[in-house]
Amino acid sequence: MSTRTLLLSVALVVFCSFVHAQPQPVPLTQDQFPTQREALPPTAGVRVPPEPSVEQLLDELERLQAQKAALEKKEQDLKAVLRQKLQKQTERLNKLGVAPIPTVPERVGLIIIEGNTKTPDKRILDKLGMRPGEVLRYPALEEARARLIKAGFRDATVEILPNKSDSQFKDIRVRVDESKPRPTPAPVPVPAPGDSRGY
Repeated sequence: MSTRTLLLSVALVVFCSFVHAQPQPVPLTQDQFPTQREALPPTAGVRVPPEPSVEQLLDELERLQAQKAALEKKEQDLKAVLRQKLQKQTERLNKLGVAPIPTVPERVGLIIIEGNTKTPDKRILDKLGMRPGEVLRYPALEEARARLIKAGFRDATVEILPNKSDSQFKDIRVRVDESKPRPTPAPVPVPAPGDSRGY
């Protein structure tokens, strides 16, 4: 046996005994793994804010609710002003005959009759020619006024009022003047062609 082979054999035996003498690592179970807190040391100089107390949370909730109430009130006020301006604009456009056709037709709401002390409401309603719930036609307002004047009232107005509960409905206010009608002048006779009586 050569010296070289002998040295190799001795080195192999020494290496194997050294490896065998080293302690073997024991596998860790799930509970033995370090938690994230243990694994990561706290960063120096970083201050973690304390959790808010119940009182602080309640104060924050009250502040948010007050802001919400103020915003809702502002929204309602803005809507009311906008509705009023749009109502005036719509009425003006309707009077001029250039109003856009609404997607949902406006309807007659309440009919309020004022100024009649002798004439029953039913007679005025019959002359008015419109009933609550029917589709509102703006030209019908002037037609109704003309019918009331023709029926013997000295004066009459038929106007629209906004309905407070539903914007689709428009209330109608009718005011009549029951004093004696203005005297109508007698018709002036017109001479016929060729008549020489000399009117």
